[in-house]
Parts: sequence; C-alpha cells; structure tokens
Amino acid sequence: MSTHVLPAVLAAVAHVLELPLDAVSESTRLADVGADSMALVVIADVIEARQPDIVVSDDALAHALTVGDLADYIERGLHAAT
Repeated sequence: MSTHVLPAVLAAVAHVLELPLDAVSESTRLADVGADSMALVVIADVIEARQPDIVVSDDALAHALTVGDLADYIERGLHAAT
C-alpha cells in the first residue's frame, strides 16, 4: 500500500466522524463508527481535497467495510490509473 493512502483515509474518517485519530485503525468497521452513505461521500471529498493525487471511486465507497478496505480500494484505483 502506498505510504500516504492509509494515513489520509484514517485522518479523513476521524475528521468527518469527529473521532480522535487514535480511535480509528485499519480494522475499524465503518458502520460501527457511524459512517453511513452520506458520511462516506464526505470522507471521500475530504480525502480528495487533502490529497489531490487520490481519487475515491464510487466502487470503493460501496464495497468498503473497514477503513483498511477503503484504503485498499483507493490504492487499487491508483495502480489501475497508472
């Protein structure tokens, strides 16, 4: 995994859901911390605003169950684009 994807996802999830950063990990289930579909869209917007080289696909948002899943989907998208 790229060194900047997971930290960007962790920071965005914590920011949007108003959680301490240390309360969010790669194994955190998005639903368990209140990430509904609207929150996921905002999380994606925050990630893309903070890291312009990252694009969060609708597929990533639809299929990710954990923070790590979301980072993995984003990472795969980055590799597919290159």
